Amino acid sequence: MEEDFPRSKVTNFVLNFGKKDRKQIKKQKALGEPTVVESTNDKPPSDALDKFSYRTPRLETITVGSLVLGSVALVTSTGIRVHTLNNIVGFVKNADMVEDPAVKTASVPFSIGSNVVCYVLEVKNGQLVLSMKPSLINRYLSFGNLAPGVLLPSTVISHQDHGVMVSFNVEDKNGLEGFVMYDEREDGEEARESVVSELVKRYPVSSTAYVVVTSVNEERKIVKCKWPWLHKSPVSINNPLSFDAVKPGLLLHGEVSKVHEKSLDYGLSLPTGYTISCLGSLSAYIPASDSLESFKDSDEASDSHEPSMHDKVTARVTYIDSAEKRIHVSLLSHLIKWKGPSGHARKAKGLSNTCKVVKNIPNYGLVLLINNESGEGAEVGFAGINDVIDKSRDMKIASVLSGKTYAVGTVHSCRILQYSCFSRWNIVSLKESLLNEQYVDPLELSGGDVVDGKITKVLNNGVIVEISTRVHGSVPISHLTQVPLTQIPDRFHVGKTLKLRVLRFDYQRNKLILTAKEILTNDPNPLVKFENVYVGRELIGYVSSTNSKVTLRFYNNLYTVLDSGEIDTAKQHSIDLSEGCVVKSVVKKVDHARRKFFVTLNVIRMNQLSSTVAKKRKEKKMARKEICKKKFTNYKSSKKNKKSAKPSE
Repeated sequence: MEEDFPRSKVTNFVLNFGKKDRKQIKKQKALGEPTVVESTNDKPPSDALDKFSYRTPRLETITVGSLVLGSVALVTSTGIRVHTLNNIVGFVKNADMVEDPAVKTASVPFSIGSNVVCYVLEVKNGQLVLSMKPSLINRYLSFGNLAPGVLLPSTVISHQDHGVMVSFNVEDKNGLEGFVMYDEREDGEEARESVVSELVKRYPVSSTAYVVVTSVNEERKIVKCKWPWLHKSPVSINNPLSFDAVKPGLLLHGEVSKVHEKSLDYGLSLPTGYTISCLGSLSAYIPASDSLESFKDSDEASDSHEPSMHDKVTARVTYIDSAEKRIHVSLLSHLIKWKGPSGHARKAKGLSNTCKVVKNIPNYGLVLLINNESGEGAEVGFAGINDVIDKSRDMKIASVLSGKTYAVGTVHSCRILQYSCFSRWNIVSLKESLLNEQYVDPLELSGGDVVDGKITKVLNNGVIVEISTRVHGSVPISHLTQVPLTQIPDRFHVGKTLKLRVLRFDYQRNKLILTAKEILTNDPNPLVKFENVYVGRELIGYVSSTNSKVTLRFYNNLYTVLDSGEIDTAKQHSIDLSEGCVVKSVVKKVDHARRKFFVTLNVIRMNQLSSTVAKKRKEKKMARKEICKKKFTNYKSSKKNKKSAKPSE
């Protein structure tokens, strides 16, 4: 955490939000936000800041240095895509997944649905740029503020006979290391060996692992730990814990000290969130969307117990604003139980469904139960306040949820936009304009798909296109025409419609990359997955990098690097290997173990490989034909024999 002064080392603090102009001061007064906050203890002031401090974080309000709990949504070749609270998406590059990027671990210990703790490096391209390095997350951690129950990221040092040695990567002269047993359950020797084998495979040396502190021996300089899924004891409400030791993932007990409510137009008041007292003198905020453990069906949802004043709750920390000393927690059951991987990247999306409102959160959104067309029961969905109705000049979006139109029990048509691995429910929209939209999420498209796009912006390095209301993409300047250009011609203007083919989704930059090259958009057999690669296959790709080596790219991040011999061949045959040029090639070798393939540009060699493949196909076709002919002959013969064997009447 980046802060000017560690919380655990001071007893008084002043937060100065800076000098404000008149408009800002007027807005502050309307929100109830003071310019200076003074406190004499570790508990963030609640009354003065209720209207401002305790709101569910949005992408634009998250600051660098904040800590978030997330769930892995996708594992890519360059890193992992992470879903966090309030439907915010982040990305962790491979180099930021482990403490030492120079050490390449044998495998990534995180799969889809795994919980991860991340440090916010930057907010960019509509997503969070995150890091999982323990040294960033565990800053200001020491033996002095470490306590049982704290969940921490660590780096695996070694595997011992009975457990794993880990380091918390803290700059301490004595070091800060921990030990976690492989498995403390007595399920028999065979079961234990199976668990040990799985953990050794999942957490190789130098990989990042999450552990929960169970005891601290400062004299021996060792911390005994437990795996998060085995830890069932929340930190007590009266157990004082330094703010520096609180990390996302911490399981705690709390007591509701305030219910935040908003009155609706028809007289009913609904909660927007809750403040709880916890960890001795600290307080935390529960968004109303995270205040129920689960929504299983309409009857159970309506009878679910909403927290009220002085209720005792068990919660897990999901977000820490290090700059403002704010803690956000959740009561969602899968987070409380630290459930493992969910096993799927995202749920299938349908054009439209019907849904029922089970929870109305004023100024925030609606929790819904979506009818499942397969008849397997309803699924939970959430529609944010900006996804309830289409914008209108005559209607304020914030006032929509205050009326009876979206009261609990009302039924509406909806469109599933995406699936949140963090909340484990569907993100939906009730907007009429989206109900029949063909695409509502860029991830619905994959490499090789052909679409139409309308130019919405012309840049120096390419154009931005609109494929649908919610789906936009980028066409680099090198992919606008058959021959790469240095300047964009006037014919590519705002409003022009282009025939495009998806190249890939750039998860690191959070954008869809497309091409307008006619030879690529008209390719009848594009290479979209490695399983379709075989020796002799003809490919059409494009040059994407010529700095230190020439790289030929295809679709969905499939690529091959040309060796020096092929580069010489290209020169002999006058093949242009400039950035963006289209190149035809034939696969000459496939390494299935390393998932790599190599191509040739030699025309004679290409023809030989292609003819060999064509010959083998013809031979296989003739063999199949002979087999079918033989089976048909045998069938006719057996039928004739049966007929002759029948006694004549």
